[in-house]
Amino acid sequence: MSELSRRAFVTAALAALAGRSARAAVRVPSGGALRLPLHATRRVLDPALAVDHADVAPLALTHDWLARFTAAGVDHPMLVEPPIVERAGRAAAARLVLRPGMRFSDGAPVDAAAVARAWTLARASSSGRLALALLDTGAPVTVRAPLELVVRLHDAARVDDFLAAPPMAVAGRAARGARAGVGAFSPRANPGALGRNDLCPTGAAWLDGLTLSAPTARNEEIRRFTTQALDASWWGASLYELSRPAQRVVGAGGPVVGLVPELSSALATAPAARGLERLLADLHGEGGPLLPMGLAPGDVSAALSSARLNDLLAARPGNLRSTLRVGRDPGDGALVDLAERIVATLDRAGVRAAIVDPPAACDVSLRAVTPVAADASFALASLLAASGVGDQSGAEGIMRGGGSGYAAAVWGRSVVAVLGRRAPVIYLREGVAGARFDPLGRLSLCDAWVRG
Repeated sequence: MSELSRRAFVTAALAALAGRSARAAVRVPSGGALRLPLHATRRVLDPALAVDHADVAPLALTHDWLARFTAAGVDHPMLVEPPIVERAGRAAAARLVLRPGMRFSDGAPVDAAAVARAWTLARASSSGRLALALLDTGAPVTVRAPLELVVRLHDAARVDDFLAAPPMAVAGRAARGARAGVGAFSPRANPGALGRNDLCPTGAAWLDGLTLSAPTARNEEIRRFTTQALDASWWGASLYELSRPAQRVVGAGGPVVGLVPELSSALATAPAARGLERLLADLHGEGGPLLPMGLAPGDVSAALSSARLNDLLAARPGNLRSTLRVGRDPGDGALVDLAERIVATLDRAGVRAAIVDPPAACDVSLRAVTPVAADASFALASLLAASGVGDQSGAEGIMRGGGSGYAAAVWGRSVVAVLGRRAPVIYLREGVAGARFDPLGRLSLCDAWVRG
Protein backbone atom coordinates (compact mmCIF):
# COMPACT_ATOMS: atom_id res chain seq x y z
CA MET A 1 0.00 0.00 0.00
CA SER A 2 1.41 3.39 -0.99
CA GLU A 3 1.80 6.21 1.53
CA LEU A 4 -1.03 8.11 -0.19
CA SER A 5 -3.33 5.09 -0.05
CA ARG A 6 -2.40 4.47 3.59
CA ARG A 7 -3.30 8.06 4.50
CA ALA A 8 -6.61 7.77 2.66
CA PHE A 9 -7.40 4.54 4.53
CA VAL A 10 -6.59 6.09 7.93
CA THR A 11 -8.66 9.16 7.10
CA ALA A 12 -11.68 7.01 6.18
CA ALA A 13 -11.30 4.93 9.34
CA LEU A 14 -11.19 8.01 11.55
CA ALA A 15 -14.28 9.41 9.82
CA ALA A 16 -16.14 6.15 10.46
CA LEU A 17 -15.21 6.32 14.14
CA ALA A 18 -16.22 9.95 14.51
CA GLY A 19 -19.75 8.88 15.50
CA ARG A 20 -23.16 10.17 14.81
CA SER A 21 -22.06 13.66 13.81
CA ALA A 22 -20.27 12.27 10.76
CA ARG A 23 -23.08 10.06 9.52
CA ALA A 24 -24.59 12.68 7.26
CA ALA A 25 -21.39 12.57 5.20
CA VAL A 26 -20.39 8.90 5.59
CA ARG A 27 -22.91 6.63 3.88
CA VAL A 28 -23.17 2.88 4.33
CA PRO A 29 -24.02 1.18 1.02
CA SER A 30 -25.71 -1.79 2.74
CA GLY A 31 -28.20 0.31 4.71
CA GLY A 32 -31.30 -1.31 3.24
CA ALA A 33 -34.59 -1.45 5.11
CA LEU A 34 -35.81 -3.40 8.14
CA ARG A 35 -39.19 -5.09 8.60
CA LEU A 36 -40.25 -4.83 12.23
CA PRO A 37 -43.40 -5.88 14.07
CA LEU A 38 -45.04 -3.52 16.53
CA HIS A 39 -45.45 -5.14 19.94
CA ALA A 40 -48.86 -3.48 20.30
CA THR A 41 -51.31 -1.49 18.20
CA ARG A 42 -50.44 2.21 17.98
CA ARG A 43 -53.43 4.44 18.60
CA VAL A 44 -51.65 7.80 18.80
CA LEU A 45 -48.87 9.10 16.53
CA ASP A 46 -48.51 12.49 18.20
CA PRO A 47 -45.86 12.72 20.97
CA ALA A 48 -47.95 15.34 22.76
CA LEU A 49 -50.81 12.84 23.14
CA ALA A 50 -48.88 9.61 23.69
CA VAL A 51 -49.07 8.12 27.20
CA ASP A 52 -49.21 4.34 26.95
CA HIS A 53 -45.92 2.62 26.15
CA ALA A 54 -47.32 1.12 22.93
CA ASP A 55 -47.66 4.66 21.55
CA VAL A 56 -44.52 6.21 23.05
CA ALA A 57 -41.95 3.48 22.33
CA PRO A 58 -41.82 3.89 18.51
CA LEU A 59 -41.64 7.71 18.73
CA ALA A 60 -37.86 7.58 19.17
CA LEU A 61 -37.71 6.52 15.51
CA THR A 62 -39.29 9.73 14.22
CA HIS A 63 -38.69 12.36 16.91
CA ASP A 64 -35.91 13.74 19.06
CA TRP A 65 -35.68 15.79 22.22
CA LEU A 66 -33.55 18.70 23.45
CA ALA A 67 -32.11 16.25 26.00
CA ARG A 68 -31.87 12.45 26.03
CA PHE A 69 -31.93 9.85 28.77
CA THR A 70 -28.95 7.52 28.39
CA ALA A 71 -27.45 4.73 30.49
CA ALA A 72 -24.81 7.22 31.68
CA GLY A 73 -27.33 9.97 32.54
CA VAL A 74 -28.68 12.79 30.38
CA ASP A 75 -26.95 14.26 27.35
CA HIS A 76 -27.86 16.91 24.79
CA PRO A 77 -27.91 16.17 21.06
CA MET A 78 -26.85 18.70 18.49
CA LEU A 79 -30.32 20.26 18.41
CA VAL A 80 -29.39 22.76 21.09
CA GLU A 81 -26.32 24.26 22.70
CA PRO A 82 -25.73 23.12 26.32
CA PRO A 83 -28.37 24.91 28.43
CA ILE A 84 -27.21 27.88 30.45
CA VAL A 85 -28.90 27.52 33.84
CA GLU A 86 -29.28 30.45 36.19
CA ARG A 87 -30.29 29.40 39.71
CA ALA A 88 -32.22 31.36 42.31
CA GLY A 89 -32.37 29.02 45.30
CA ARG A 90 -33.92 25.77 44.08
CA ALA A 91 -35.66 27.51 41.17
CA ALA A 92 -33.94 27.90 37.83
CA ALA A 93 -34.15 29.66 34.50
CA ALA A 94 -32.61 27.72 31.62
CA ARG A 95 -31.55 29.62 28.50
CA LEU A 96 -31.82 27.41 25.40
CA VAL A 97 -30.24 28.35 22.07
CA LEU A 98 -31.29 26.17 19.14
CA ARG A 99 -28.92 25.16 16.40
CA PRO A 100 -29.49 27.32 13.27
CA GLY A 101 -30.70 25.87 9.98
CA MET A 102 -32.58 22.88 11.41
CA ARG A 103 -35.70 21.61 9.67
CA PHE A 104 -38.47 19.16 10.46
CA SER A 105 -38.85 16.09 8.27
CA ASP A 106 -41.51 17.98 6.25
CA GLY A 107 -39.06 20.81 5.53
CA ALA A 108 -40.52 23.37 7.97
CA PRO A 109 -37.92 25.32 9.99
CA VAL A 110 -37.26 24.40 13.62
CA ASP A 111 -37.29 27.60 15.63
CA ALA A 112 -38.06 28.67 19.19
CA ALA A 113 -41.71 29.37 18.41
CA ALA A 114 -42.20 25.85 17.02
CA VAL A 115 -40.66 24.27 20.12
CA ALA A 116 -42.78 26.40 22.46
CA ARG A 117 -45.89 25.53 20.45
CA ALA A 118 -45.11 21.80 20.73
CA TRP A 119 -44.76 22.08 24.50
CA THR A 120 -48.06 23.94 24.75
CA LEU A 121 -49.86 21.16 22.85
CA ALA A 122 -48.48 18.63 25.35
CA ARG A 123 -51.11 19.83 27.84
CA ALA A 124 -53.59 17.64 25.95
CA SER A 125 -52.25 14.46 27.60
CA SER A 126 -51.81 13.38 31.21
CA SER A 127 -48.12 12.70 30.58
CA GLY A 128 -47.64 16.15 29.08
CA ARG A 129 -49.38 17.88 31.98
CA LEU A 130 -47.19 15.94 34.38
CA ALA A 131 -43.98 17.04 32.64
CA LEU A 132 -45.23 20.63 32.50
CA ALA A 133 -45.77 20.48 36.28
CA LEU A 134 -41.97 20.77 36.54
CA LEU A 135 -42.24 24.32 35.23
CA ASP A 136 -42.91 27.50 37.13
CA THR A 137 -46.60 28.34 37.41
CA GLY A 138 -46.11 31.91 36.15
CA ALA A 139 -44.71 32.39 32.64
CA PRO A 140 -42.69 29.17 32.32
CA VAL A 141 -41.65 29.44 28.65
CA THR A 142 -40.57 32.64 26.94
CA VAL A 143 -39.51 32.97 23.30
CA ARG A 144 -36.71 35.52 23.52
CA ALA A 145 -35.38 35.34 19.92
CA PRO A 146 -36.04 33.27 16.79
CA LEU A 147 -33.69 30.56 18.08
CA GLU A 148 -33.72 31.27 21.82
CA LEU A 149 -36.07 30.23 24.64
CA VAL A 150 -36.04 30.68 28.39
CA VAL A 151 -37.59 27.93 30.54
CA ARG A 152 -38.32 28.53 34.23
CA LEU A 153 -38.58 25.57 36.60
CA HIS A 154 -39.27 24.98 40.29
CA ASP A 155 -36.10 22.92 40.71
CA ALA A 156 -32.77 23.56 38.97
CA ALA A 157 -31.94 19.85 39.11
CA ARG A 158 -34.93 18.99 36.89
CA VAL A 159 -34.06 21.00 33.77
CA ASP A 160 -32.88 17.94 31.85
CA ASP A 161 -35.81 15.84 33.10
CA PHE A 162 -38.19 18.33 31.49
CA LEU A 163 -36.27 18.60 28.21
CA ALA A 164 -36.03 14.80 27.84
CA ALA A 165 -39.62 13.93 28.85
CA PRO A 166 -41.41 11.98 26.06
CA PRO A 167 -44.23 14.51 25.46
CA MET A 168 -41.65 17.30 25.12
CA ALA A 169 -40.41 15.98 21.76
CA VAL A 170 -39.48 18.54 19.12
CA ALA A 171 -42.49 18.26 16.82
CA GLY A 172 -43.94 20.37 14.02
CA ARG A 173 -47.42 20.77 12.65
CA ALA A 174 -49.71 17.81 12.02
CA ALA A 175 -49.57 15.96 8.70
CA ARG A 176 -51.12 12.60 7.76
CA GLY A 177 -52.29 12.07 11.32
CA ALA A 178 -48.77 12.55 12.73
CA ARG A 179 -46.63 15.57 13.56
CA ALA A 180 -43.33 15.94 11.74
CA GLY A 181 -40.24 15.44 13.86
CA VAL A 182 -36.47 15.74 13.63
CA GLY A 183 -35.72 12.06 14.23
CA ALA A 184 -33.79 9.67 12.01
CA PHE A 185 -36.94 8.57 10.14
CA SER A 186 -40.01 10.31 8.76
CA PRO A 187 -43.53 8.98 8.13
CA ARG A 188 -44.77 8.39 4.62
CA ALA A 189 -48.30 8.19 3.20
CA ASN A 190 -48.48 4.63 4.53
CA PRO A 191 -48.37 4.94 8.36
CA GLY A 192 -46.55 1.60 8.56
CA ALA A 193 -43.66 2.82 6.40
CA LEU A 194 -40.92 5.12 7.65
CA GLY A 195 -38.39 6.64 5.28
CA ARG A 196 -34.97 7.98 6.15
CA ASN A 197 -35.11 11.61 7.20
CA ASP A 198 -32.29 13.21 5.23
CA LEU A 199 -32.99 16.48 7.07
CA CYS A 200 -32.25 14.91 10.47
CA PRO A 201 -30.12 17.55 12.27
CA THR A 202 -27.98 14.94 14.04
CA GLY A 203 -27.19 13.03 10.84
CA ALA A 204 -29.16 10.68 8.59
CA ALA A 205 -29.63 7.08 9.71
CA TRP A 206 -27.71 4.12 8.34
CA LEU A 207 -30.97 2.52 7.21
CA ASP A 208 -32.91 3.59 4.14
CA GLY A 209 -36.26 2.90 5.78
CA LEU A 210 -38.42 0.83 8.12
CA THR A 211 -41.62 -1.14 7.70
CA LEU A 212 -43.71 -1.41 10.88
CA SER A 213 -46.21 -4.26 10.66
CA ALA A 214 -49.28 -4.64 12.85
CA PRO A 215 -48.94 -6.98 15.85
CA THR A 216 -50.01 -10.59 15.35
CA ALA A 217 -50.43 -13.66 17.54
CA ARG A 218 -47.14 -14.90 18.96
CA ASN A 219 -47.10 -18.10 16.88
CA GLU A 220 -47.57 -16.13 13.67
CA GLU A 221 -44.92 -13.55 14.58
CA ILE A 222 -42.34 -16.23 15.40
CA ARG A 223 -43.17 -18.07 12.17
CA ARG A 224 -42.61 -14.91 10.15
CA PHE A 225 -39.38 -14.26 12.04
CA THR A 226 -37.95 -17.72 11.50
CA THR A 227 -38.85 -17.64 7.79
CA GLN A 228 -37.19 -14.18 7.54
CA ALA A 229 -40.41 -12.41 6.61
CA LEU A 230 -39.57 -10.21 9.63
CA ASP A 231 -36.19 -8.98 10.81
CA ALA A 232 -37.19 -8.89 14.50
CA SER A 233 -39.54 -10.50 17.00
CA TRP A 234 -40.76 -9.49 20.44
CA TRP A 235 -41.38 -13.15 21.29
CA GLY A 236 -38.13 -14.66 20.05
CA ALA A 237 -37.73 -18.33 21.02
CA SER A 238 -40.44 -18.32 23.66
CA LEU A 239 -42.40 -21.17 22.07
CA TYR A 240 -39.93 -23.28 20.13
CA GLU A 241 -36.29 -23.17 19.17
CA LEU A 242 -35.48 -20.74 16.40
CA SER A 243 -34.41 -22.35 13.16
CA ARG A 244 -32.04 -19.47 12.48
CA PRO A 245 -29.58 -17.65 14.80
CA ALA A 246 -30.86 -14.54 16.52
CA GLN A 247 -29.49 -11.96 18.93
CA ARG A 248 -31.33 -10.82 22.06
CA VAL A 249 -31.35 -7.11 22.91
CA VAL A 250 -32.48 -6.21 26.43
CA GLY A 251 -33.23 -2.78 27.86
CA ALA A 252 -32.37 -1.79 31.42
CA GLY A 253 -35.57 0.09 32.16
CA GLY A 254 -38.83 0.59 30.39
CA PRO A 255 -42.46 1.27 31.15
CA VAL A 256 -43.99 1.27 34.60
CA VAL A 257 -46.76 -1.33 34.93
CA GLY A 258 -49.76 -1.24 37.23
CA LEU A 259 -53.20 -2.67 37.90
CA VAL A 260 -55.71 0.17 37.75
CA PRO A 261 -59.06 -0.52 39.48
CA GLU A 262 -62.41 0.38 38.06
CA LEU A 263 -63.92 3.12 40.20
CA SER A 264 -66.97 0.96 40.91
CA SER A 265 -64.81 -2.02 41.86
CA ALA A 266 -64.65 -3.24 45.45
CA LEU A 267 -60.88 -3.22 44.99
CA ALA A 268 -60.65 0.56 44.47
CA THR A 269 -58.99 1.02 47.88
CA ALA A 270 -55.43 1.53 49.02
CA PRO A 271 -55.40 -1.63 51.21
CA ALA A 272 -56.53 -3.72 48.20
CA ALA A 273 -53.82 -2.19 45.99
CA ARG A 274 -51.09 -2.86 48.57
CA GLY A 275 -52.41 -6.42 48.99
CA LEU A 276 -52.21 -7.09 45.24
CA GLU A 277 -48.65 -5.75 45.16
CA ARG A 278 -47.66 -8.11 47.96
CA LEU A 279 -49.34 -11.12 46.35
CA LEU A 280 -47.62 -10.41 43.02
CA ALA A 281 -44.14 -9.84 44.46
CA ASP A 282 -42.97 -13.07 42.80
CA LEU A 283 -43.08 -11.26 39.45
CA HIS A 284 -39.86 -9.53 40.60
CA GLY A 285 -38.04 -12.80 41.26
CA GLU A 286 -35.14 -14.20 39.30
CA GLY A 287 -36.24 -14.61 35.71
CA GLY A 288 -39.44 -12.66 36.43
CA PRO A 289 -40.89 -10.25 33.87
CA LEU A 290 -40.79 -7.15 36.08
CA LEU A 291 -38.13 -5.08 37.81
CA PRO A 292 -38.90 -3.63 41.27
CA MET A 293 -39.62 0.08 41.36
CA GLY A 294 -37.27 0.94 44.21
CA LEU A 295 -39.88 2.95 46.10
CA ALA A 296 -39.53 3.53 49.84
CA PRO A 297 -41.18 0.64 51.72
CA GLY A 298 -44.00 2.71 53.18
CA ASP A 299 -46.63 1.35 55.56
CA VAL A 300 -48.22 -1.83 54.16
CA SER A 301 -49.56 -3.07 57.51
CA ALA A 302 -53.12 -2.39 56.32
CA ALA A 303 -52.70 -4.39 53.09
CA LEU A 304 -55.49 -6.88 52.49
CA SER A 305 -54.70 -10.58 52.69
CA SER A 306 -55.71 -13.08 50.01
CA ALA A 307 -58.59 -14.21 52.23
CA ARG A 308 -59.90 -10.66 52.61
CA LEU A 309 -59.60 -10.07 48.84
CA ASN A 310 -61.65 -13.20 48.24
CA ASP A 311 -64.29 -11.92 50.67
CA LEU A 312 -64.57 -8.67 48.70
CA LEU A 313 -64.88 -10.57 45.43
CA ALA A 314 -67.52 -12.94 46.81
CA ALA A 315 -69.62 -10.03 48.04
CA ARG A 316 -69.64 -8.40 44.62
CA PRO A 317 -72.78 -8.91 42.50
CA GLY A 318 -72.39 -10.61 39.13
CA ASN A 319 -71.90 -13.99 37.50
CA LEU A 320 -68.21 -14.34 38.37
CA ARG A 321 -68.83 -13.73 42.04
CA SER A 322 -65.52 -14.98 43.38
CA THR A 323 -63.22 -14.23 40.44
CA LEU A 324 -60.91 -11.23 40.08
CA ARG A 325 -61.45 -10.01 36.52
CA VAL A 326 -58.22 -8.67 34.99
CA GLY A 327 -58.59 -6.56 31.86
CA ARG A 328 -55.80 -5.94 29.39
CA ASP A 329 -55.31 -4.72 25.84
CA PRO A 330 -55.52 -7.85 23.64
CA GLY A 331 -53.40 -6.11 21.00
CA ASP A 332 -50.38 -5.73 23.30
CA GLY A 333 -48.42 -8.96 23.19
CA ALA A 334 -46.24 -8.10 26.20
CA LEU A 335 -49.28 -7.30 28.34
CA VAL A 336 -51.01 -10.51 27.22
CA ASP A 337 -48.05 -12.52 28.47
CA LEU A 338 -47.85 -10.54 31.71
CA ALA A 339 -51.59 -10.92 32.37
CA GLU A 340 -51.24 -14.70 32.07
CA ARG A 341 -48.43 -14.66 34.63
CA ILE A 342 -50.50 -12.48 36.97
CA VAL A 343 -53.45 -14.87 36.85
CA ALA A 344 -51.18 -17.87 37.51
CA THR A 345 -49.44 -16.10 40.43
CA LEU A 346 -52.73 -15.09 42.04
CA ASP A 347 -54.05 -18.62 41.62
CA ARG A 348 -51.05 -20.00 43.53
CA ALA A 349 -51.75 -17.42 46.27
CA GLY A 350 -55.34 -18.61 46.60
CA VAL A 351 -57.07 -15.81 44.68
CA ARG A 352 -59.08 -16.92 41.67
CA ALA A 353 -58.54 -14.65 38.65
CA ALA A 354 -59.50 -14.56 34.99
CA ILE A 355 -58.52 -12.43 31.99
CA VAL A 356 -61.26 -10.45 30.26
CA ASP A 357 -61.03 -8.25 27.18
CA PRO A 358 -62.06 -4.60 27.44
CA PRO A 359 -64.67 -3.23 27.23
CA ALA A 360 -65.97 -6.22 29.21
CA ALA A 361 -66.53 -5.43 32.88
CA CYS A 362 -63.35 -5.91 34.88
CA ASP A 363 -62.17 -5.22 38.39
CA VAL A 364 -58.66 -4.07 37.47
CA SER A 365 -56.98 -3.19 34.17
CA LEU A 366 -53.34 -3.90 33.37
CA ARG A 367 -51.57 -0.80 32.04
CA ALA A 368 -48.03 -0.02 30.88
CA VAL A 369 -47.07 3.67 30.82
CA THR A 370 -43.83 5.27 29.66
CA PRO A 371 -42.68 7.47 32.56
CA VAL A 372 -41.65 11.06 32.02
CA ALA A 373 -38.21 10.26 33.49
CA ALA A 374 -36.21 7.28 34.72
CA ASP A 375 -36.39 8.20 38.41
CA ALA A 376 -38.62 5.81 40.42
CA SER A 377 -40.63 8.67 41.94
CA PHE A 378 -41.35 10.13 38.50
CA ALA A 379 -42.31 6.69 37.19
CA LEU A 380 -44.83 6.38 40.01
CA ALA A 381 -46.23 9.84 39.23
CA SER A 382 -46.57 8.93 35.54
CA LEU A 383 -48.59 5.79 36.28
CA LEU A 384 -50.86 7.56 38.77
CA ALA A 385 -51.51 10.47 36.40
CA ALA A 386 -52.27 8.17 33.46
CA SER A 387 -54.60 5.97 35.52
CA GLY A 388 -57.13 8.73 36.07
CA VAL A 389 -57.95 7.46 39.59
CA GLY A 390 -56.53 8.18 43.00
CA ASP A 391 -54.58 11.23 44.12
CA GLN A 392 -53.86 13.27 40.97
CA SER A 393 -52.62 16.27 42.94
CA GLY A 394 -50.16 13.95 44.65
CA ALA A 395 -48.72 12.94 41.27
CA GLU A 396 -48.08 16.60 40.38
CA GLY A 397 -46.64 17.17 43.86
CA ILE A 398 -44.04 14.49 43.16
CA MET A 399 -43.02 16.32 39.98
CA ARG A 400 -42.74 19.62 41.82
CA GLY A 401 -40.01 18.22 44.04
CA GLY A 402 -41.84 16.47 46.86
CA GLY A 403 -38.96 14.04 47.38
CA SER A 404 -38.86 10.28 47.85
CA GLY A 405 -40.57 10.45 51.24
CA TYR A 406 -43.48 12.37 49.76
CA ALA A 407 -43.64 9.92 46.84
CA ALA A 408 -43.83 6.98 49.28
CA ALA A 409 -46.73 8.68 51.09
CA VAL A 410 -48.60 9.22 47.80
CA TRP A 411 -47.98 5.61 46.80
CA GLY A 412 -49.20 4.38 50.18
CA ARG A 413 -52.63 5.97 49.77
CA SER A 414 -53.02 5.26 46.04
CA VAL A 415 -55.61 2.76 44.80
CA VAL A 416 -53.34 1.70 41.88
CA ALA A 417 -51.30 -1.48 42.39
CA VAL A 418 -47.79 -0.58 41.21
CA LEU A 419 -46.24 -3.81 39.93
CA GLY A 420 -42.84 -2.56 38.72
CA ARG A 421 -40.87 -1.74 35.59
CA ARG A 422 -40.86 -3.96 32.51
CA ALA A 423 -37.50 -4.57 30.84
CA PRO A 424 -38.00 -4.47 27.05
CA VAL A 425 -36.61 -7.40 25.05
CA ILE A 426 -36.43 -7.83 21.28
CA TYR A 427 -34.84 -10.53 19.10
CA LEU A 428 -33.05 -9.49 15.92
CA ARG A 429 -32.03 -11.74 13.07
CA GLU A 430 -28.36 -12.41 12.56
CA GLY A 431 -26.59 -9.58 10.79
CA VAL A 432 -28.67 -6.71 12.18
CA ALA A 433 -26.52 -4.59 14.50
CA GLY A 434 -26.81 -1.28 16.33
CA ALA A 435 -30.30 -1.49 17.87
CA ARG A 436 -30.67 -0.40 21.49
CA PHE A 437 -33.22 0.72 24.09
CA ASP A 438 -33.03 3.98 25.98
CA PRO A 439 -33.67 4.02 29.78
CA LEU A 440 -37.40 4.60 29.17
CA GLY A 441 -37.67 1.51 26.94
CA ARG A 442 -37.91 3.32 23.61
CA LEU A 443 -36.34 1.45 20.70
CA SER A 444 -33.66 3.30 18.76
CA LEU A 445 -32.57 2.03 15.35
CA CYS A 446 -30.66 5.02 14.02
CA ASP A 447 -27.41 3.04 14.40
CA ALA A 448 -28.83 -0.18 12.93
CA TRP A 449 -27.68 -1.59 9.63
CA VAL A 450 -27.71 -4.94 7.87
CA ARG A 451 -24.39 -6.64 7.25
CA GLY A 452 -23.66 -8.25 3.91
